[in-house]
Amino acid sequence: MQEIPSDRNGLWTLVSGGATITTPTLETSGVTAVSIATSNILQWTISNGVCPSSSSTMSIQRDDMPTVSNAGPNQTICATATVLAGNTPVIGTGLWTLVSGGATITTPTLETSGVTAVSIATSNILQWTISNGVCPSSSSTMSIQRDANPTVSNAGPNQTVCSTAATLGGNTAIIGTGLWTLVSGGGTITTPTLETSGLTSLTVGVNVFDWTISNGVCPSSSSTVSIQRDENPTVSNAGPSQICLFNNCNNGRKSCGVGTGTWTLISGSGTIFS
Repeated sequence: MQEIPSDRNGLWTLVSGGATITTPTLETSGVTAVSIATSNILQWTISNGVCPSSSSTMSIQRDDMPTVSNAGPNQTICATATVLAGNTPVIGTGLWTLVSGGATITTPTLETSGVTAVSIATSNILQWTISNGVCPSSSSTMSIQRDANPTVSNAGPNQTVCSTAATLGGNTAIIGTGLWTLVSGGGTITTPTLETSGLTSLTVGVNVFDWTISNGVCPSSSSTVSIQRDENPTVSNAGPSQICLFNNCNNGRKSCGVGTGTWTLISGSGTIFS
């Protein structure tokens, strides 16, 4: 504001809006209690005696502080897409931006924008910033963790055993962790998180085990294997050996006094040793 000569008088007045002029006759007066409005109009008038005064106006626009940003809760997902949950700006406008990781924000100015192509990472950071005019903006962040689908489970081939112990043959969990559980039957899993865990104390009959591979919030993958334990047969006992000796040559049919005799098998089965 131009300084006025000492023989002239200046005066600030409020034309419209709301404000308090602290020193109305001072060209560089302070102004307080400025209203939040599109335009607060103030007039500076310089007068000198009976001469026509000279006036000009200026406007003060006071912007309101924006709504405090709240980007919403962190999320852990399995799919490639999700929906954000920022707060609605009552004052100002909001904008989503990607801080780190990978994702596509479908509607950046919408507090509940969709997000697609989310990267598989520990943390994809997104920021929700609410701004209004020249006032300091308000920002907050949230993270999206996308878990990968676990390795597809393969519990291995069914087995038939005779002993009380066996070794499982599940596949290795490249993504996620595996866990053996007993579904039916009986048996002790020695190392439940090992794909080739041993089994002990198997019961006679069919014993079913489940191999489940899990990773984060993604659906787990499960498959089963059956271990059939056959029971040992009854120990064989054929009874005592039997020997039939003939002390004389007469077998009741013909005399063997002269010549040689030969036994032959008429019916049934058997082996004639001599």
